[in-house]
This record gives sequence, structure tokens and C-alpha cells, in this order.
Amino acid sequence: MPSTPPRGLLAEGAVYALALAAPVLATILLTPLVTRSLGAVEYGHVASGIAVYQIAAIVLALGLPAAITRDALIEASGTRGSSGTVVVGTVAAVSLGVTAALTVDAWSGVLAVDVAAARPALLNAAALATLTMCQAQLRALSRASTFVALGVTSALAPPAIGLVLVHTTTPTAGTYLSGLAVGQALVAAVALAVVVRADRPSTSVTALRRSLRTGLPTVPHQLATGAIAAALVLVAARTTGPVAAGQMQLALLLGTAPLVIVGAVNNAWAPRVFRLPAAERAPYISSSTPLVAMLAVVLGTGVAVVAPLLLAVVAPPELATPGAAQAVAVVAAAAGLSVLYLASIHLVFASGRTGWLAVSTPAALAVSLAAAWALRAALPDAGLWTLAAAVPVFHAAQALLAVLLRRRVAAERPRLAPALPAAVGGALACLVLAATMPSAPARGVLVAVLLAGAATVVARRRRSPAGGAA
Repeated sequence: MPSTPPRGLLAEGAVYALALAAPVLATILLTPLVTRSLGAVEYGHVASGIAVYQIAAIVLALGLPAAITRDALIEASGTRGSSGTVVVGTVAAVSLGVTAALTVDAWSGVLAVDVAAARPALLNAAALATLTMCQAQLRALSRASTFVALGVTSALAPPAIGLVLVHTTTPTAGTYLSGLAVGQALVAAVALAVVVRADRPSTSVTALRRSLRTGLPTVPHQLATGAIAAALVLVAARTTGPVAAGQMQLALLLGTAPLVIVGAVNNAWAPRVFRLPAAERAPYISSSTPLVAMLAVVLGTGVAVVAPLLLAVVAPPELATPGAAQAVAVVAAAAGLSVLYLASIHLVFASGRTGWLAVSTPAALAVSLAAAWALRAALPDAGLWTLAAAVPVFHAAQALLAVLLRRRVAAERPRLAPALPAAVGGALACLVLAATMPSAPARGVLVAVLLAGAATVVARRRRSPAGGAA
């Protein structure tokens, strides 16, 4: 069967990228105002509260966002059934969040989080979980502009309300986080109204069980994916000191930017796969994966090339060191590898058999951290790149495990071989850029080679269909 051309995929992905860029821009613009308004101690409580609601939002959503988009496009219940899942999921998230907030005095000491910060953070998490479920439904409905509008509003309105409360009432972490919770709740309420209005909710016990069976295994999957950054910063702090921890945080922030863009494209990519009849999914993935991989490689190598300049813009000299720039380039090597993972995992989600994700992603995390620790022990003076190597190792392990999972649970066999040269070559290019970081001429030569290679791949791709099943 001929491959379905992935027309408009990157353009639609670019629209979703606006929603993902909004929180980054909001952080850059508003963080100085928040820190100056609250002071170091109170802002420390804010940071703890933010960590709480980011983790709690994943747990409170019960993995349902992953199931909602899938069910809307694949199951017979369609978008009405997935709309019903959004409503039930919202009730569950709010109930669990409110219960946790009311009982926070009993357990907050375990996490060493201030009660005044933890309580509004948990309410914020319930609202954020609701918004995430609503956005999953909007993805299925191809309402990218509404998705983006809600994402941008969610990034800007809650911090603005928090700052207003800080300046008009008591300047504490609890006040600011309460403002975040109020703002996030308002955005979530609007999102829920949009979803319910678009499709009258309809649900059943069978549909909810199916959604939970698909979604719950993604909770440890998402937690493990987010844990790698925190783990690397903590290891850097413990083994080298706070300055190294700051450098690692910046390396992760800049080096994972291409991964964020790939994630935005995936907001368009996954629904396109799910909409197709089962027989057409593998050919579509075969034709679209090289395109997405090439985008990831261009972004990854681009970040690696300009890493020293980016660090000089966002950080003082003591943080913007050659070692930190090397770490940025090594982290960016993961971009193309992440596309190989996504190409296989689409079919795992389409099958609805996601149970092994609860094991595979934590396993990939363990392998990547062990590899970084071994590199650090073997090359103690080599610099931060030894720790940063955990990121591409994690995504390489994810890609391999996703292929194994896909072969276990899905009958489709997409052709991923044409994307391998771009994904693997891009990773190697970033590693070469890291090794030659002080040498601007070397980076220029490598970029020229990469551009020539990209042009060749695109030209050959236009002339012939993908080949080689993975």
C-alpha cells in the first residue's frame, strides 16, 4: 500500500508549538517580577509548590489525557464518549485534589513542603489535570487554535493573578500560589465548557474501564520521563556542587528545546495516526517519520551549534562555561532519537495495550542514570557532559523498548529504517559538536555537511517510497 503523504503535519505542529512556548516565555518574563516581589525565602516555597503541582497534576489526571485522544478517534463511542471521560476525569481529579489539600497537614512534612504552599498547589494541580484532559479532547477534534488559546491563557493569566494578589494583599508564597490556583481553575472551567459544548458527554462503565486501562500505565511513564531532569540536577549538585547544578539545569533547559518542539509536532502527529484505518497507520508512520526526524535533527544540531551563544545570553559567565555548552550539545543529541520512540509508541497507544509502559519507561530511566553514573565514575574530570549523556541514552532506550512493545501488542509494521540515518546521524553530530565545542571552524564544517546530507535525504525521499521494516 502506498504511503500516505504527511501534508500539513509540520504546519499544524507549529501551531501547537505556540502553546508549549507560552509557559517558557511566561517564565522568562514573570520570574524576575515574582522573585523581587517575594524575596528568596518565599520564592523558595513557591518553587516547592510548583514542583508539587507539576507532579500532582500527572497523578490526578490518572493518565486519562493519553486515553481521551485515542478513544475519540478509534473507539465506536467517538468524541461523545471521550467527552464523557473528560467530565468523569474532572470530577475525579477535583475530588482527589480537594481531599489531598484538606489533609495536607497530615503528610506535608514527609515532602518538607510548607503547608501554606502545598494546599493551593494541590488545587492548582486539579485544575491543571482538568485542562490537560480538555486539551486532549481538543486535539482529537483538530481544534488547534482553541488548544493554543487555552495553553497561552493558562501560562499567562494565573501568574498575573498571583502577582496582583501579592501586591494587593500579603506578599507570601501561599498568596501567590493561591492566585495561580484561581487563575488555573478559571481557565480549566472555560476549557471544560468548550469541550462539553462541542460534544454532549456520554459514558459507560465499560468505556471508563477501557480508558483507565489505557491511561493508568502512563502515570509512572510520565513521572519517569520528568524525573530524569531532576535526577541529573541533584546528582550534579551532590558530586560537584551548586554551580554545577545550575549549569546542568541550564543545559537541560536549552538542550531539550528541540524535544519540546518535537512534542508540539506530536500533538498533531498522534491524532493523524489514530484517525486512519488500522491498515493505513503503518504506511503513514513510514512516510512521516523521516520528515519529523529531519526536523528534530535540524533543531538539535542547531541548538548544539549555538550553545555557547545561548548560554552567554541567558546566564552569567560563571554558568556559561564551555563545559556547560558541551552538556547542552549532548542533551540535544536526544532530539532525533525521540522521534523513533514516538513512531512506534503511536501504534502501542492505538492498540490500547499500554500496560508495559509502566515498566519500560522506568527501566529506560534506570539504564540512563546508570550509564551516566558509570561515565561520571570512569571520567571524573571530563565535565558535565558525562551526566548529560543520560538524556540521549534514555531516549535511545525508549526507542528500542518502544519497538519491542509495538511488536508485542500491534500487528502493524511501519518502515522506520529511512529515518535511522537522520536520527542516529543527528545524535552523532551533536556529540561531535560537543567534542569540538571550542572550535568554531569545526562546527561550521559539520553544519555544512549536515545541510548537504539533509538536502540529499529530502531529495531521495521525494523520489522513492520508504523501505525497510523496523
